[in-house]
Amino acid sequence: MAAVTRHPLPQVKVQEQADLVQGGGKLLQTLDSYIHDHCNAVIHLVGREGGQPLKPDEVRWLLDTYGDFAERFPWLAPALHASPPTLTYTQMEAWLALYHRKRCHLYQPSTWDQNPLPAGHLQQRHWEWLKKLGEHRGTFDDGQHLCRRVLRDLHNLWPGEIPQHCPLSLPYASLGTLFKGRKAFLQQLHTSLTKATGKATAVVGKTVHGLGGVGKTRLAVEYAWQHRDEYSAVLFVTADSPTNLQRNLAELSGPLVLNLPERESPEEAVQMAAALRWLNTHPGWLLILDNVDTEEAASYAEDLLTRLQGGQVLITSRLARWGDQVEPLELDVLEEDAAAALLLERTAPQNGGRGRKPLPDDDQHAVALARELDGLALALEQAGAYIAAQRISLADYLRRWQAHDQQVQTWYRAREMKYPRSVAVTWQTTLEQLGPGEVALLNILAWFAPEPIPLFALGLPCTAVHFDPEENLQDAKVAEKIAALWREAAARLWNAEPPAGSAGNGERADSPAQAGQAALREALATLADYCMIRWEVAADTVTVHRVVQEILRSRQPQPTCWLSLALRLVGEAQQLAGHPQDVRTWPRWEPLRAHIAFAATAAGQSDIAAPTATLLNNLAQLLHAKALFTEAEPLCRRALAIEEAAYGPDHPTVATGLNNLAELLRVTHRLTEAEPLFRRMAAIYYRSQQTTGHAHPHMQPSLENYRHLLHASGVPPDDIEQRLQTAMQTPGPLEPITPEIERLLGPTQPVPAVLAALDEPYRREHKPAVWFLPLTEPIAPHLEALLGPSQIGLPLDQPVASHLEKLLGPAPSTQDVLNALDRQYREQGKPPVWFLPLGEPISPHLHELLGPIKETKQA
Repeated sequence: MAAVTRHPLPQVKVQEQADLVQGGGKLLQTLDSYIHDHCNAVIHLVGREGGQPLKPDEVRWLLDTYGDFAERFPWLAPALHASPPTLTYTQMEAWLALYHRKRCHLYQPSTWDQNPLPAGHLQQRHWEWLKKLGEHRGTFDDGQHLCRRVLRDLHNLWPGEIPQHCPLSLPYASLGTLFKGRKAFLQQLHTSLTKATGKATAVVGKTVHGLGGVGKTRLAVEYAWQHRDEYSAVLFVTADSPTNLQRNLAELSGPLVLNLPERESPEEAVQMAAALRWLNTHPGWLLILDNVDTEEAASYAEDLLTRLQGGQVLITSRLARWGDQVEPLELDVLEEDAAAALLLERTAPQNGGRGRKPLPDDDQHAVALARELDGLALALEQAGAYIAAQRISLADYLRRWQAHDQQVQTWYRAREMKYPRSVAVTWQTTLEQLGPGEVALLNILAWFAPEPIPLFALGLPCTAVHFDPEENLQDAKVAEKIAALWREAAARLWNAEPPAGSAGNGERADSPAQAGQAALREALATLADYCMIRWEVAADTVTVHRVVQEILRSRQPQPTCWLSLALRLVGEAQQLAGHPQDVRTWPRWEPLRAHIAFAATAAGQSDIAAPTATLLNNLAQLLHAKALFTEAEPLCRRALAIEEAAYGPDHPTVATGLNNLAELLRVTHRLTEAEPLFRRMAAIYYRSQQTTGHAHPHMQPSLENYRHLLHASGVPPDDIEQRLQTAMQTPGPLEPITPEIERLLGPTQPVPAVLAALDEPYRREHKPAVWFLPLTEPIAPHLEALLGPSQIGLPLDQPVASHLEKLLGPAPSTQDVLNALDRQYREQGKPPVWFLPLGEPISPHLHELLGPIKETKQA
């Protein structure tokens, strides 16, 4: 009972047996006298130990003094007359209270039924006897829980100390059966709030943190409704800023909540002080601080805890990091079955026509929609409210959501949804608190698949795949490229200083790779602290919720820019993984599969050719090597279609794509389909050789695949070479690339001169002419030699940059040209070069920037 005795109730005296002064050594007589003369109620706790047995002489005194005692409680007679007596002083407290007709409240630990005592045990027998009398009984988890129950059960004994009603201030009614999938978490929260602390006056602070829209506020409100009878008051205040928290605490003094005299004061500070004073003098309350989502609000809330005593504070927040006085509990999304059940019940057809349009396969559509929304409570509630209001089917809503319909993303009705905002804007407050580096990273990750992203794809150490930039020079180079891409993206789009690791004196203390890793890791940590990503430390992965990604993509002002950045990031990770047909590289390839497929699909829909075709081809090669031919074939076909559209039907890059598809058809025994593709591939490589004077690096391996097909088709060995020669010499004009250059970049200098000047060194090194270079053969070294050393690498975007890159290869030098132009354009107040319309050729600008280049006749 220490928990009760230490509460500040000036007019209440709580007496414990151990504190009673025994008269003449007769403890039973002292107990009897106190209970009869001074006690209004007895709080009797029944535990596993019963205490010290009665002495025989005190039993005789009891029976002599109260002749009807044994008659009123006949079941006690055997225990009283046993030698020695089998009743204890502690047990007699309850029997004396009952004999004197005092209020007797009985409590036992909540674990009693799970771990009962043997049937003949004195305490088990004692409890069974007490149960026969029908007195008030209850269970408790710990001292804090017992304190609240006692104060609630006996409040009418001290009306001046504890109000007879329970102040209740909650923003929403209970969801009832619509509140699904949270039973285990509610039990965890209840256990956490009520576990013993050893200090009854201490505030038990807990925070439920998680992604915005995951259902933190709803869970806190439902918890309060389910356990309101355990508290002397249940109070809710919005605490999204220190100012709002102070104002809302002050409003608790008002007539609808605590109804304190200070409610009439014009000063907010007086009202707030009165509310805090009430809390500190009326123990057993629950206070919910909602939406503590900023560092300033969190700091103020933690300071508030030090000024409160005698209750429990439950905080809802998007912040994951808290001080020692607050225990964080992370709330995750709903499981798929619970989310589907919620959608079905929320949209059930009702009288009057409201509700969804029912279809026979609603159950399947509910599961599909729950999966698409990934269990995010706000998105599920918004979907349910929209479907019910619009009287549409679950299938119809699913189609609209997958089509990125802005109406379903932004639709919001406060009265029906009981949420403060729609899913489209629920993360806006968090984004406003993040720096440009964090927002840039989040916008890039929005174009990854909603699957775990391996840290090595972000240039960070990853134990599982042995990626360690600190130990491996090649890994360090990749890490620095990725970090530079991220830093410059943040700096350019927000006109901010690029985030980078540095020493305290402003001088860089680490290598570029280490500094980049440190800054990237800090950005990821910040996003994790704000619950915008989930960081699985053991797995070395991070994940962004699919609904967050969907909303970010739909609200980006320059989505193609961010997609291009994601493609470059994935491309770097893909190069890092190694050759996809080498089984030793598969541990790195596997976690990239979903992200390559997602980004490449989005790029195809946006008509981004490079590096989309390369990504698709490499992924197809991985699936081919794993004998996943059904998955690999559509990727090969998509890559080939992109290459043909980008380079024309006779480009060597197209020949490589033809070989990949034909080889897949060959190994799946579709020889008739494969042969025309091989024949066309051979012709393209041959004409490229005739034009450039050199064989393409992929020519001989591809022709060898063609030989295997001819052999499998039954062509005699002596005829195979003749068939190859015939195929290679198939007539057909090459599409000249110069008109394409002029169409995209304009007919003036210096672009033709640049290409011509590059042609000669390529011929000397026995490489194909520059205009037939595949994407895997960058021309950076030669272009840099011609145009000067690299400056800085910046992300490219549609439309001009992608075309320039298609023509010159995915080389950093292409970026250098554009970067230099961009600086000049900024100085002249012009828009960035990569947003020039195609109708405005950039050749004059290149000429102006680089100076005249001596015209060289193309070979």
